[in-house]
Amino acid sequence: MGDGVAVVWAHRAAVAGDLAELTRIDRRVYARKLSSETRTMTVRMGKKFAEMGAEVTGAPVLTAWRDRINAGDTPGCYPVALALNFAAGGRSAREAFVVHQYGVATMILSASLRLMKISHVETHRMLYRLNADADAAYEVAARARLADMAGFAPLAEILAAVHVKAHVRLFMS
Repeated sequence: MGDGVAVVWAHRAAVAGDLAELTRIDRRVYARKLSSETRTMTVRMGKKFAEMGAEVTGAPVLTAWRDRINAGDTPGCYPVALALNFAAGGRSAREAFVVHQYGVATMILSASLRLMKISHVETHRMLYRLNADADAAYEVAARARLADMAGFAPLAEILAAVHVKAHVRLFMS
């Protein structure tokens, strides 16, 4: 839920046009990515999404955000770019949060299809059940403090560290 909290807080800052607060949130997201691969992934996705949003919509807040990323003033993490794009388009924090969580779930389930003995039907069943909790999850994230933005998955972090140094890798990132 860590990045979900960031989406909510970044959306609030984007609506207020507060680039300093967006930068603070962005740096906190980046600092919580322990493995180099998760840091690289969030920054690549965030930068591209900010660039695309600025070019397609021309929204001043997205253009300013893209320029901050390009100047090296902020990492440009994906949850912040997502929130900015939704805010610039007049979409709610709830909508941004749900899209973010859906994306995380589909990414994990997609990897599961490649790594485990599981069917498409089973993964869609899981996604359906997860979506049923989206409103409750949003309410938790909306009440959370930015300092509550955290994840606790030590095994995932250990496996990510091992994966970076592995000679043979399942996915190239």
